Amino acid sequence: MKTALFIPNLERGGAERQVSLLAREIKKRNIDVDIIVLHAGGAFENALREADINIVCLDKKRSSNPLYILFELIKYLRVNKPDILYSFMPLANVFSLCAKLIFDRPRIIWGVRASDMPLHEYGFRTRLFYVLEKYLHPLADMIIANSEAGRAICLDKGVPSEKVRVVSNGFDIEVFRPDPIQRQNWRKRWNIKQHELVFGLPSRLDPVKDHSTYLSAAALHLEKGFHAHFVIIGGGSEDYEKSLKYKAKQLGLSEHVTWTGQVDNIQQVLNGLDVVCLTSVSEGFPNALGEAMATGLAVVSSDVGDARALISDAGEIFEVGNVDQLAAVMERLQDADKRRDYGRRARLRIIDNYSPASTGMKTIEIFRKVLE
Repeated sequence: MKTALFIPNLERGGAERQVSLLAREIKKRNIDVDIIVLHAGGAFENALREADINIVCLDKKRSSNPLYILFELIKYLRVNKPDILYSFMPLANVFSLCAKLIFDRPRIIWGVRASDMPLHEYGFRTRLFYVLEKYLHPLADMIIANSEAGRAICLDKGVPSEKVRVVSNGFDIEVFRPDPIQRQNWRKRWNIKQHELVFGLPSRLDPVKDHSTYLSAAALHLEKGFHAHFVIIGGGSEDYEKSLKYKAKQLGLSEHVTWTGQVDNIQQVLNGLDVVCLTSVSEGFPNALGEAMATGLAVVSSDVGDARALISDAGEIFEVGNVDQLAAVMERLQDADKRRDYGRRARLRIIDNYSPASTGMKTIEIFRKVLE
């Protein structure tokens, strides 16, 4: 079996980390695997090359010309003849299917990550590829959703149930683990006292992550007389960042919020936190929660995607956009014993249920099924 994984880039991100983990698991089982990207570079590229995984760049000229990208993809397929092309994200999914319609091979598997994206905040190109993906779903040979929520969306779009499988994300517990030294280092860097309660939101700066609810709940928490610090981890849209910082200032949070910008070592940064919050309005299987849980942190999430199933009894859930509910959870998590209990349960859930090896084996089983 020869396989290829296709994702737009290997920059820091949940899907990109999962592709990197999956490629290594496939390679361990002596299956040929390439990773196809539009643009070279990215945080995960060096580690993949060290693992002897070939990375193929389609858009070396960075032209972003769809016809050029499609031509390069078809050329790769003709020369390398993979049996399986497993693509991730709407752009790669649409290109992979177009290539197959022209070249008539290989088997196409789509990776569906988000359950139901609200698109009104995004530009024309992003909306276009999501719409194309929506209508082209039935033509893929198989769809792998990383969440039950994602599977349900596919079924609602008319994809036959036998063509949709669920493979949850996996997390490397040796990379994401509790580290008291890193806790001290990051709190010192952020100028936060070692004993101070710290909430964190580790997500790219994107409207779908709803940082506004996090900031509003933080302000309400402080108004009630509690002491805490709030960290926002991640980079993204400059305009969106400006709007969030303006909101934080209006809420009187400027001295209580730390903005890290883009980080390349999230596995270390997480240790500076006590509680990880996820306030998204849409998710599939939230990587940020899994990584925090593997790190042994208490977690709280909006009720999106498979967050409830992932967390189970190892954290708390609140209604999407409900500031009062999130503030109430923050108040309960002032209790250090409760935080420690959640953190212990969280890491055990990841160890027992969400290993990269399990993700790799389930994915390969689906590859073989598609080739039958």
